[in-house]
Amino acid sequence: MKLRPLEAQVEYAERERSYMAKYRAKNRLRLRQGETDRRHARYIETYGRKIFQAYLNARQANRYLAELKQRQREAYDIQDHARDEEDEAWLRGDHYLHRLEDEEEDLSDADSVHV
Repeated sequence: MKLRPLEAQVEYAERERSYMAKYRAKNRLRLRQGETDRRHARYIETYGRKIFQAYLNARQANRYLAELKQRQREAYDIQDHARDEEDEAWLRGDHYLHRLEDEEEDLSDADSVHV
């Protein structure tokens, strides 16, 4: 039996509504069982729980490594900045002034001990 165009559209709409209702019910059930969001529920449905859990673990490890690299980069930048300041001080000749100040402090400390 061939359906007329309008009847075919109605039939299609009914199937679509039925499918979406089943999907929403299944999704709600999964979300109640502790899935974090609909995307996770869909991935579990598509790939299976074990593969999805391995995927989540890999993403977590990648985030940790990226955060660790960022911290290392920041620490290196701080050290590099300190080195640059030392180099600039050396070029300006400030290290001689610091040495003279340190020697004066040492001499004044030595004088106060002997007095």
